[in-house]
Amino acid sequence: MKKLWFWLKKSIHAYKGFLGILLLTAVVWVFVSLSETKSFPLKVSLSYTGYNDAQYTVIQSDTTLLLTVESNGFNAIGHHISKSGRTLKIDVSSDRRLNKVISVRSILDTIEPQLSYRGIKRITSAKDSLYLVLKPLTRKAFSPNMSDVEFTFAEQYGLCGEPKLSPDTIYLYGSEESLSQINELRLMPSSFNNIYENATFDVAIDTSWKRYPDVRSSVDKVRIFVPIEPYTERVFELPVVVKGSDSTVRLNLYPSKVAVTAWVPQRSFSQISNEMFTATVDYADVTAGSHSLVVRLSKFPSMARVKKVEPAEIQYVIIK
Repeated sequence: MKKLWFWLKKSIHAYKGFLGILLLTAVVWVFVSLSETKSFPLKVSLSYTGYNDAQYTVIQSDTTLLLTVESNGFNAIGHHISKSGRTLKIDVSSDRRLNKVISVRSILDTIEPQLSYRGIKRITSAKDSLYLVLKPLTRKAFSPNMSDVEFTFAEQYGLCGEPKLSPDTIYLYGSEESLSQINELRLMPSSFNNIYENATFDVAIDTSWKRYPDVRSSVDKVRIFVPIEPYTERVFELPVVVKGSDSTVRLNLYPSKVAVTAWVPQRSFSQISNEMFTATVDYADVTAGSHSLVVRLSKFPSMARVKKVEPAEIQYVIIK
């Protein structure tokens, strides 16, 4: 009995050794086999870059390409296990033609870096050329309406000239039918407050035009440069003019002049004169039975920021 047990133990030990050798041999064989160059097919999706998709629409294109990749077996196994879709980008910026014929051979070098496989020996394709046909869209120019953009300035600072837009012209691209429905391009409502130095702001374009699916814009925002300069206070003494008075009636005003206090640009201080302002009262207020007349500025330079008018109301006597 002891001899039988000893023989069994010895047989099992020898069998384990044989299995170990067999397993090691198999592992080595698999590793060597997978290290050898293999060929496997790879179908990829294509996207095209390097053209302005706001100005052109694609009317024909090759969207897939079947490749043959020569690489090691590890990559081949990984490819068949993952089966993940790949999209490769093809740059067509160097070709200005609308009907583009792209040599597959010329782009193979740009395809390889986009694949995640290592140890690639070669990439080939049975297809010689790819085709991309573009169609220009109709273009319509707009000067952006910035009436919904507001600026306020710190005390003693104001606008020097006019805000400047970049770009000052925006193009919409699309079908003639859609573009004919769009008559204006506005900037989104925006407010920029307490400005005290030259400033630049980015403002988005109102996207109401997007209700037309075929329309594209050349830009999605504009940059507004706001030139600022210091202002200084100046007082202008103005005679008051009666607006709409009856030729048979004359009004004596008390006082007959008012003082207008305004902030004016320092560089234009000496160029602004009293003649650029007009202070008025309305004769209609007299006929309405008002006991005093409100003084209004019917004219003043756009560069001036009026602070106050003194007195704001004046008395009158009717002389017939």
